[in-house]
Amino acid sequence: MEKIEGAKLIGKTWHYYKRIPKRLVEAYGLPEFKRGSMHTKDPDKAKQLARAMLAELDELAAKLDSVSERAKVFGDLSPKEQDRLESDIARNVKALPADQRQLVQKAGGVWGAGAAMRTHETLAAFQKAGLGADYALKDDMGEEYDPDHREREEVRDVADINLDERKGKALRDALTAADVIEPTADAVTGLRSLMEQFCEAKGYVHTAARQNKTRRQYEYAVRRFIEYHGDLPVADMEVAHLSSFSRDFLKLPVSSRKDIRPLAFWDAVRAADAEGLPRADPRTRDQNLTLLKALMAYAVREGKRPAPNPWDRYVATVAKQTVGARRARKPYSFSRDEMNAIIAHVRARRDPSTVDFWAPLIGAHHGMRLEEVCQLHVADFTTEEGYACVGVTDDIEGGGDKSVKTENSYRIIPLHPKLLELGLNSFVERRRQAGAGVLFMEAERHSGALHDILPDRDGRYGTNYGSRFRDTELKRRLGMKGNRIGFHSFRHGWTDLARNTGEDGSPMIAYEHRLALAGRDTETGERILDGTERRYGHGFSIKVLAAELAKIKVMH
Repeated sequence: MEKIEGAKLIGKTWHYYKRIPKRLVEAYGLPEFKRGSMHTKDPDKAKQLARAMLAELDELAAKLDSVSERAKVFGDLSPKEQDRLESDIARNVKALPADQRQLVQKAGGVWGAGAAMRTHETLAAFQKAGLGADYALKDDMGEEYDPDHREREEVRDVADINLDERKGKALRDALTAADVIEPTADAVTGLRSLMEQFCEAKGYVHTAARQNKTRRQYEYAVRRFIEYHGDLPVADMEVAHLSSFSRDFLKLPVSSRKDIRPLAFWDAVRAADAEGLPRADPRTRDQNLTLLKALMAYAVREGKRPAPNPWDRYVATVAKQTVGARRARKPYSFSRDEMNAIIAHVRARRDPSTVDFWAPLIGAHHGMRLEEVCQLHVADFTTEEGYACVGVTDDIEGGGDKSVKTENSYRIIPLHPKLLELGLNSFVERRRQAGAGVLFMEAERHSGALHDILPDRDGRYGTNYGSRFRDTELKRRLGMKGNRIGFHSFRHGWTDLARNTGEDGSPMIAYEHRLALAGRDTETGERILDGTERRYGHGFSIKVLAAELAKIKVMH
């Protein structure tokens, strides 16, 4: 009968049968012999089990030759092996350069240095994930704040993050040089490491001058998931992990308070319970789930975990709502009369060189997004096919830092004739003659002095104006209120006007033309019937779009 190393046939059943090397017995406190039933009569199965046992013993033996591997299982080592490890570590620390040796000693030795390293790295990661989140939430909730105060706070927060990152890296480098941790120890197989690789690949990168908003959104979603589940290996994540996180995410509070935002997941929930704070809504939950699902799709696509993707088909369960409740949650849409009231207000009060003057006019007549309007450069205004046009692009011929939301958002469209009548082209030419890059200016809050509109730390031009428009123009000056009311309400209102242009018997704007003018895939998320056709040709002529756009009548 075939002999199997590490196994023995007793009767008709195979058993483990292996003397454990003395070194492993002494190091790990293992029994002298490995014995016990394999619960199989199949020699092939017995061979497989024996090989697995022998491989495990080989791995334990290899760990005894590595300081970093033994450090991971320090508590499992025998007192004799613990003393040997401490001696090896002391020898390695003594051999470090003076600055690294002093750093480890100041932290109280390698164990204290390891704890300090993890503390600094965790603080940096959590602070980075929450950077600017308080004010982003204030924007969403319509709370007012001083932009100068925000800038000062964010500068301090960035300095704190940089300090923790530097201290964490210095400790990690010292412990790596002492062989206490492996050089690849920071390349964890968890979600945070995956997110960092994904963001690097996509170009979502923070710089010293600017935070990438998309990356911060990913960092927040990952932070909350890790607070909830721990930094699990990506290979171990299943649909149940996403499902339970999805369910409990709705318990998180919605608050811009600085004592609430940094709290870990369940600490934040307890604070919300104690103070009766409002909770996250399904829309916010779904946005975070979308980001997490994108990371899992990346992991499968790049071979970082085997297919199939466990999160691919997951959709959060939503409590049934009445039609009235669902309609009440829709974003506010400006009527034609409301657009006219806003336009009349800003034309009477705002300087005609500022974004405050022109943005409502452009939003009402073109339905452009806030950032599309605020980031406009002089170079974006051209003449095409004999028509005055504006380009919504991420091209930077005129300098600056621009972006578009999607591929369909990138477009060149004719200017509405009403804007030409009101002098937009003349304003563009004055700015061009002045050598301006960005088109619009804005006024200093206190002095009223004009300066070119500047991007915030996320590279967004519209953040400050969007808050100013919502809080000052709409709510304070005009007394307008509504669910998620703001500059985007122009886009909803423009779409309603475009759909209803045929009410007076004139031809209605065709659906495809509405999409081209607005830079959308669809208007309501319905399935595109022929996605193939959209990939052919170069789209509609400027002449066709100009004729369609002229059908929209905003101002009385």
